[in-house]
Amino acid sequence: MITASNKEAEMEMDSDATRFDLEAEIKSHPDSLFVKCFAIKADEMNDNGDWFGYDELKKSTPTFVGVPVFTNHNNADAEAARGKVVHSWWDEDKNGIMIIARVDAEAYPQLARGIKEEYIMGTSMGCQVKFSLCSICHNKAETPDQYCEHIREKKTRPVEAKKQKCKYHENGDEEECPLCECKKGETNTYAVDKKAYEFNYGIKFIENSFVVNPACSDCGVTEVIDPQEFLAKVAEITSRLPRLLKIASETDVMCSDQGCVKVAGETELQQLQDALDAVTSVSQSMLEQKDQLDLEFLSDLVKVLSDLQTVADELTQQGYGRLQSPGQPGAPDQQMEGQPPTPEMGGQPATHSVAPGGIESGSAGQVGSITAPRASTKGLSLEKASSGLIQKRASLHLSADLNVTKKRLFRLRAHSKSMRKIELPFQI
Repeated sequence: MITASNKEAEMEMDSDATRFDLEAEIKSHPDSLFVKCFAIKADEMNDNGDWFGYDELKKSTPTFVGVPVFTNHNNADAEAARGKVVHSWWDEDKNGIMIIARVDAEAYPQLARGIKEEYIMGTSMGCQVKFSLCSICHNKAETPDQYCEHIREKKTRPVEAKKQKCKYHENGDEEECPLCECKKGETNTYAVDKKAYEFNYGIKFIENSFVVNPACSDCGVTEVIDPQEFLAKVAEITSRLPRLLKIASETDVMCSDQGCVKVAGETELQQLQDALDAVTSVSQSMLEQKDQLDLEFLSDLVKVLSDLQTVADELTQQGYGRLQSPGQPGAPDQQMEGQPPTPEMGGQPATHSVAPGGIESGSAGQVGSITAPRASTKGLSLEKASSGLIQKRASLHLSADLNVTKKRLFRLRAHSKSMRKIELPFQI
């Protein structure tokens, strides 16, 4: 499907860029269906025995714009048109012409439904040509009465001849033959073993049709955009967005276009960052006093910075920032994650369910429950990370932070003895 952000299609032909404003076209015709199609391919014979060369087909690309769209080439009556081609461009990768057709979905709902349901997928173009050449004898024909026997009687059928004569100049053309390059007055013979078909020149497109069996096997619908369907989805999202934003503001979750993560636990990481900033400031001061100090001290501080930064990065990668900080509601010393508070822990009996991720189900009202991602425990060892952090902080002589940690653990032990036995995550 064409996405809503694809507001412009771009065509490049003969080094000139022609831009097309699809958004403006949709605004002008909101009840129409816009269909992107691969219209015609170069340098191959189609099922009708027609060949369209690269150069000739590329030059004819702009003539597609504005032609009517029919079904099954019923183009005798212009009022039978179901829409029109609003844009065309040359696609080098596909070696052919792409178009965007506008279909009147309000007037022809069955056709629009068939396209959206993907059981009407084939397309076929109609065109006028200035003249054609026979692939066998190179006869040039500007009107059907000038066709050679190969085109009249053997088109799309194989023809074999050991000494085939070029007949390009029999209709009075003075130029050399585009196929074998023989000049007028010369007799050029050659062996052939191929199907009979027409090389077409001076191409001008006159219509494009939705068909069941296209002559070009690769041609057909590639993408569809229905403005009404898109606008309905936008309206639905718009109506739900305020409630979703309200729920998001009441949860301890930070979301972006890449996903959601818990922000609890970042307090400790910020403390580590503050310590890094402090050591950095001391290092800068010592650098300014390098004439009075031994630079080995500065080297030691650089190592301190490196080790502390490594610890902070490892904790972040292991998901420590997604855990709740001690002292916050729902932290491990108050309530085990994923379990409701019990009377023994001072809580009230559970009266509601909790969806995976810790967000109450039903809190969205009519929107339904929202499940936030749980913090991944794969590869996360709080005991290992915490003990490693304490060891490194001790080696850095961060005694103040260590004393704070010890006090928290003592309070945790006292709290656990009065309520229930809680296994400490690490030991000092």
